[in-house]
Amino acid sequence: MLDASVTLWSTPLPATAHLLLWQGGAHGYREQAVLQPIATLLAELNGRQSTTLDVGLAGLCQRLTWLAADHQTLLEPAGLREMTDALIRAVPADGTGCVALDITPFSLENPAQRAALRHCIVTLQNQFYQLPLLGYRSAPSHAEPALRLLAAPEQYPLAEALLKECCAISCGMRLARRMADRPSQDCTPVSVADELASYAAQHDEVSCEILDEEAIRTLGLGALHAVGKGSLNPPRLILLRYRGSGDAQPYAVVGKGVTFDSGGLWLKEGEGMRTMKYDMCGAAVVFGLIDTVRRLALPLNLDAVLVLASEIPSFLETQIIPSVRVYKRCCFR
Repeated sequence: MLDASVTLWSTPLPATAHLLLWQGGAHGYREQAVLQPIATLLAELNGRQSTTLDVGLAGLCQRLTWLAADHQTLLEPAGLREMTDALIRAVPADGTGCVALDITPFSLENPAQRAALRHCIVTLQNQFYQLPLLGYRSAPSHAEPALRLLAAPEQYPLAEALLKECCAISCGMRLARRMADRPSQDCTPVSVADELASYAAQHDEVSCEILDEEAIRTLGLGALHAVGKGSLNPPRLILLRYRGSGDAQPYAVVGKGVTFDSGGLWLKEGEGMRTMKYDMCGAAVVFGLIDTVRRLALPLNLDAVLVLASEIPSFLETQIIPSVRVYKRCCFR
């Protein structure tokens, strides 16, 4: 579970915090008692481009990022993209203990401002994701940062609801990323099916139906059968159902899940094959979507179909997979 919470400005920041402030909040910062030790610095930053400092902070925090934007900037697609890039540059996954984002310049009652702020928060939470969290190292090189949203008292209820939405979205995205990032020898159609069956067993509102290679052939799903039949890892067709609205007609999403695409008999060259384990990202995404919808307890019904196959001829499988394992180990180091 993500470490995230809403905190009032009156609560002292940890000394190791990375504080993110907005140009659009410059006027209000003059009245903020907590920021008085760096009031002169903030006055100098006002009007400048986005920048990050780790000196002259008077012990208030370990690092300060000034985000050269206001709520109006974030309502423009170009401005939102620019600020997304600025957040990614400013907050690398480098072991910062706490990231504190000020949200006081935003009106949480305004749907457009709320959506833009939600995008920024989810961007930060995805920055905290680390490949070592997959478990192929003995331990991550550093702990995941905590996220604190700095709010005014009147914002608190809406800020907590916003953070809940952001955490649900981020958890679904991380679930998808973890599935996609696993080495292909640990992410076969059968292992994914087992994982989804286990997931559904833990959540009453989700059910799972799995078709094996025999059922796929019997139903006449020829394309899926043809892609997967030559592999040592047989294909699977999985239906995940979320029920949050009684007997209402469900929405449906379908995700492609080729867990490794070698090119089949027309073998890809090494560079073309290097990222082919990501040919199952469509299936990973619809799994993450089900998780987000479940966490938000949305009043709808959703069917997610995951079409899973391994496109590696069996006579090549023992040669390709070990080379992928070596590549992934090198990548993790």
